[in-house]
This record gives sequence, structure tokens and C-alpha cells, in this order.
Amino acid sequence: MERYTDCKNCFCSGLSPEARRLICENAHRIHYKQRNEQVMFLDSRHVLIMESGYALISRGFMTDKQQGTDILEPGSVVGIVQLFQPDYTATLNFLPLTPVSGCMVRLSLIEKLAAENAEIATALLKEFSVRYGRVVSKLAIHSYGTANQRLQFSIARVRELGLEKEITHEDLACLSGLSRVTVTKLLNS
Repeated sequence: MERYTDCKNCFCSGLSPEARRLICENAHRIHYKQRNEQVMFLDSRHVLIMESGYALISRGFMTDKQQGTDILEPGSVVGIVQLFQPDYTATLNFLPLTPVSGCMVRLSLIEKLAAENAEIATALLKEFSVRYGRVVSKLAIHSYGTANQRLQFSIARVRELGLEKEITHEDLACLSGLSRVTVTKLLNS
């Protein structure tokens, strides 16, 4: 991985030059190609700050079933859930829907910077709040909605991000908590 020195992602662009420098001088640049590279974040020692692209993520909590599925966009911090949780044991599956680039930073450094720098802590809290809001909305739909409502909720997120051409029935199934067969039947009805 090459050293990353010039943050242009949505997360870092909102920070002061000094806060951006603290992150960038310790970051490594990464690139993932679309769909060709499904990445499993097995270690909980790094976070990825996405600069460009979109990725489908899901968490497996010591089971084969994928849970906590979402689509992340530029500026998202992949691995944010593990901040300040030394015993966190989920595996994160990361599937680029479009080519993804960004910077990889050690989790311990992000935790240290957040503890020492209110600006970075605030930016992380904002990112976490946006993601938490999506989780709460999705939980309500998944708990009380029909299969079609769950699918429509997922389709709305895909449309919001302009990813209609990149998404497959399998991706929609994962996002909706449905089988691919069910998604296909609902879309054809």
C-alpha cells in the first residue's frame, strides 16, 4: 500500500488542515475494483475512510447469516462500529459495487485522535449518527414491514445513490433480508 498524503474524501474534507494532516500522515491508500474483489475485514485493527465509490457491506456475527447490510458511499468510515470496543468480534464483508478508493488507518490511531481532538471526535460522531439513523429506519421496516415494503425500502436507498445499474437481485436480497428468488418474484409481479 502506498502512503496517503492528500485526503480528498468527504469525511476528511470537513476537517481543518491540522486534523486532516493527523489522519493522512498515518494513512495508506487503497483501491478495490468493482465486484472483482470481495474483501473480508477479519482484523479489527483498521478503518477504511472511503474517498470514492460505493460498496455493499454486511456483518456476520459468528454465524453464516449476513446481518447489518448497508451501502456505503464516499466519506463513509468502514469499521466505525468497532471504535472503543476491544472485544468486538464481527466479520465485515465489503463488496465494491463500483471501484472504491480511500485510505486505511489503524483503529488505535483513530481512537487516540478522537480522544485528543474534539474536531475528529465530532466528525466520527456525525458519521456514526447518519449510519445509526439508517439502521433504525431499516430495523423498523424489517420488523413491521411486508417483504415488498422491505424491498421497496432497499430500492429507495439504491436510487438515492444512483446505483440502479450496479445492483443485482442478490444485492437487493441481501439489503432487504430476503432471498434472491423472493426479490425476483416481487420485482416481476
